Amino acid sequence: MTKPEKRWQLLLVADDGRIVPFKHIKGLALTLLVLLVLLTLMCAGLGWQLTREKRLHDKTHDKLISARQEAANYKSEYEIVTAELVLTEARMEKAGLAVTQVEPEPPLQTVAPEETSPQAESEPETQVVEDPPVAEDEETVPAVETQQSEVQQSEVQQSEVQQAEVQQAEVQQADVQASSPTSPPESENPPNISLGELNINQNFSKGKVTATFRLSNQGPRSTPAKGVCLVVLKSDPDDTATWLGLPGGSLVNGAPKPEQGKKFRFSRFVDVDLNGLLADPPLPFTRASLYIFDEAGALAMKKDYPITIRPAQPLVVASTSAEQANSQVVLSRFEIHQDASDKTLWATFRLRNVNSQAGKISGHCLVLFKNDQLAPDTWVTLPASAVVDGKPQQEMGYVFKMFRFTDVQIKTAVDTDPSRLNRVIVYVFDKNGDTILEKAFSVHLAAFKH
Repeated sequence: MTKPEKRWQLLLVADDGRIVPFKHIKGLALTLLVLLVLLTLMCAGLGWQLTREKRLHDKTHDKLISARQEAANYKSEYEIVTAELVLTEARMEKAGLAVTQVEPEPPLQTVAPEETSPQAESEPETQVVEDPPVAEDEETVPAVETQQSEVQQSEVQQSEVQQAEVQQAEVQQADVQASSPTSPPESENPPNISLGELNINQNFSKGKVTATFRLSNQGPRSTPAKGVCLVVLKSDPDDTATWLGLPGGSLVNGAPKPEQGKKFRFSRFVDVDLNGLLADPPLPFTRASLYIFDEAGALAMKKDYPITIRPAQPLVVASTSAEQANSQVVLSRFEIHQDASDKTLWATFRLRNVNSQAGKISGHCLVLFKNDQLAPDTWVTLPASAVVDGKPQQEMGYVFKMFRFTDVQIKTAVDTDPSRLNRVIVYVFDKNGDTILEKAFSVHLAAFKH
């Protein structure tokens, strides 16, 4: 016995009781589903287009702000060039008076014929009637005219010299004002931003310094915070020549230059890293100033931070030589620094296991600073250890364990003068006390200043 087939159908009942079947319900449902999918895709496309247009608008707005800043820079440069041109002309006029006399002559030549031509036409008639008086006038008038012209020329020269001196004084005053550190204009609508802690990291082996800090938006997330930030490191607060701007080139004559800073745009918070190059020799920075500018280049916020990091003087390697008792361990990335603030030396290096079949390697490592011309009690070991027969005792060394590699950092205080030590040796011992690596470097260390 076969089961009856189950089917369903939409039936419409008319007013007169007739039953009208509706057979297109499935097609209508599919049509509505297709339209819904199409509307969803259209909304997604329109949303993507809106996001793209917002990004293009933001980029165009940023370009407009940078173009306005460039226009302002060009205007200031034009004013400086104009002032230099006026100063140059004033100096030329002051040095050569013959050049200044040429300028007033053309108007005198054009005016003189107009004033003297009627007299020249009337003088022959007077000379015919009265010959003797005219002869006397011909002898006396030129002398009077020459004296008056000489007096006028001397007065013109004196006035030109005075005018040139005044222009030179104004230009010099403008140069002094331009060279002195000026505070940027303050922003009328500063962004609602909170400034976090400022960390300064100085890498003396690469000659770089990095400033790291966090900016947090205190306003609504729908309104992102935008602007420019930079940091100024100060060694002497009164000597702008010892200041350093981060990023590099963001400091001109002791004044921060917003167009060279780092732009930011965020909704919640952002971590900012600003890099720069250290001077040679590096300066002991004691203070840092964090500047926040708006998009127009006006100063929005400023915060000063004290800096406690003193510059460490890096190792100067003259030559290297290596002696390896076993090739299963290799030393690399060897760096030595000294800090004059607390009279410490520290060494950093990497030990690598080159024998992958040896498994885990453990042992001790030490760093010995020595000078064969001095007594062993003046030598320095990292970490502190006794020296027997010119070799440190491995029991007091730095303990390490590694499969592939390990990074080692050893630091200790120094009582002797490190400038007298000219050689450093790195010793690596295995767990049995046998030497598996011995590598030497020739160094030049600076003396600690008291």
